[in-house]
Amino acid sequence: MTISIRPYQSTDLQALYEICLKTADSGKDATALYRDLDLVGHVYAGPYAILEPDLCFVLTVDDNVSGYIIGAKDSRAFYEHSEKEWFTELRKRYPLPPEDDKSHDATMIRKLYSGHPVKKELLDYPAHLHIDILPVAQGMGM
Repeated sequence: MTISIRPYQSTDLQALYEICLKTADSGKDATALYRDLDLVGHVYAGPYAILEPDLCFVLTVDDNVSGYIIGAKDSRAFYEHSEKEWFTELRKRYPLPPEDDKSHDATMIRKLYSGHPVKKELLDYPAHLHIDILPVAQGMGM
């Protein structure tokens, strides 16, 4: 088994989306919870990979992308950039669901409309990151 970490490449985007979905249920696979399997990735992986690719790295196991670390060096700037360049476009594709729709899809679509606002308690810390690792690569000290 060969394990390595390398910089993100644009060809890794679909793998990031899959990892995001397969860890979205408190670290477990959330695939069965969603009808639209891209929604979780649209919110939690896509904007980082597209807008901050230099801060994205992937963990590979035998050359298969099995985890990632993605982040933003300036959370406020990232919020503003993602609002203009990412979420605005997605909102055109995903109308707000009715208030009584409590499905996982509807909840995630609402997150597309709230974007990534910076929490007040975190304003003193300019950067943030996300790490998700599939079970095949967990527990290996990576």
